[in-house]
Amino acid sequence: MTTAVLLLIGLTGCASSGNAADDAIDRTAAAIAREVSVALANLSPGDYGEGGVSYLTSAVITRRGEVLGSDRIDTIELDALQAWVDTRFTATASGGYLGKAQQSATRCLRFEVRWSYGDYVTHHPIDCPA
Repeated sequence: MTTAVLLLIGLTGCASSGNAADDAIDRTAAAIAREVSVALANLSPGDYGEGGVSYLTSAVITRRGEVLGSDRIDTIELDALQAWVDTRFTATASGGYLGKAQQSATRCLRFEVRWSYGDYVTHHPIDCPA
């Protein structure tokens, strides 16, 4: 029975980091990427740079993140980088994996905007500035 439960957990993609605050940041970043991708779908590809910076900056600030820097690149080339926004998120959370006590995390992420046939907005970790 235990083996079957562990196998099921592994197959369902349970990707918890064990730190509830880290997981909260991951969920926030994914929500921002989805929200901004939907907003960009209403723009022409030539407006993704300016629109991407504007939408991302607003979404990050709304979720109490900090914008560290941003830029837009004027291009309409498929899959080319059109905008980026560097961010810092700090979160605290109670509980988490195995009922741990209060946890906190600070992570920096870069959101990137591309006109593509996949996701318009992606994000990945970056080093936080000192």
